[in-house]
Amino acid sequence: MNPERIGNYELLEYLTAGGMADLYLARGPRQDGPIVLKTIQRKYVELTRVVKMFIDEGRIAKALDHPNIVRIYDVGSSAGAYYIAMELIVGRDLLAIARRGIEAGRFLPVHLAAAILAQVATGLVYAHEKRDEDGLPLAIVHCDISPGNVVVSFGGTAKIVDFGIARAAIQLRAEDHSIVGKYNYMSPEQILGKPLDARADLFALGIILYELTVGRRLFRGRAEDVKARITGGVVPRPRDVRPDLPEALERIILKALEVDRERRYGSARELRRDLYDFLAHDGHAAGKRELAEYLREIFVPASQRIAVPGAPENEDLDLGVGFVGGFAKDESDDELSLESPLPGLTDLVVDADDPEPGPLIVTKEVPLVAERTLAVPPSHAVSPQGAVAPDPQHPPARGSDLLFALVAIGVAVALYLLIRA
Repeated sequence: MNPERIGNYELLEYLTAGGMADLYLARGPRQDGPIVLKTIQRKYVELTRVVKMFIDEGRIAKALDHPNIVRIYDVGSSAGAYYIAMELIVGRDLLAIARRGIEAGRFLPVHLAAAILAQVATGLVYAHEKRDEDGLPLAIVHCDISPGNVVVSFGGTAKIVDFGIARAAIQLRAEDHSIVGKYNYMSPEQILGKPLDARADLFALGIILYELTVGRRLFRGRAEDVKARITGGVVPRPRDVRPDLPEALERIILKALEVDRERRYGSARELRRDLYDFLAHDGHAAGKRELAEYLREIFVPASQRIAVPGAPENEDLDLGVGFVGGFAKDESDDELSLESPLPGLTDLVVDADDPEPGPLIVTKEVPLVAERTLAVPPSHAVSPQGAVAPDPQHPPARGSDLLFALVAIGVAVALYLLIRA
């Protein structure tokens, strides 16, 4: 096998190793710009059940075509190498965003955290309700929603990653005891080994929403302690930890974290509706423009921001650093400790008190690329107070989807040209 190719894909650069996969920057036969190729590591290929699940789940994920889910282009094998070809995202995962916000002294504002999770919920609505060609529900559940599996592009779009290998990774943990399980974002029913449905993803979403708005890790510590707290419903009330948190948002968080799934949100659509209602009455603008501006402020030095000649006011073309994420255990995080800018709150990062942090996202820097900050799409609702939030009653128009797609293609082409240069 040509070491510079896997099947029809030319390998441009090795990116990182993950818990079960290697990631490459690659070029495919049908994509104009670079993509990410994720391959099962050779040592796991003999685990037939894991490989089969990797391929089967990847093929299901390939059918998911939504702006808030990372696009899967291809799934297959070549000369014993099993791969998933996927979209290259120019952005950062929620873990990196939270950490950088702490470092910059501007932790993610509550309304922007809610807006990100509303986008994630929108992606879950699509996935959970997806049907096959015969109209039968596919019953897709991600099973591994976590801060490292949500990436926000520098254009302000939140995307769920790894729909294609979540179940395979979980199965691998069961068959290879050397790999630590991630209990910190599991639902009670998942820990107890019960059959799962969409509500398991909503519990995980509730944990993320708690952490991003309260400013504190919810379930941390030794695996057995974490499992006992999750299954026992031990959740400190958010406003007891952060009194200024809006009551409406606390109600959303606690409903998503109900240990009894019959009392939890019944669907991602219901959770998304409540997040939209909160945003509409919050009084803060929280569209993609605001998310993009926040990411620029914490990640991009002011000296690197440039304006586009002739562009409308507030429509800048900023230089941002592109990152490609992959799963790996970052040992250095065990001693990392940063203070939260929120008075009286603990840090959000992993430190020595968290002996089993689980797999984290490790990023590899790629050349500077340009991405346009887009205005709030017309499908967003504006409240009387001027707040901007996605309108669940009016899905985005296809024209706006096309515009975002064209921008994404332009970013990918620019990145590829810079890499080849």
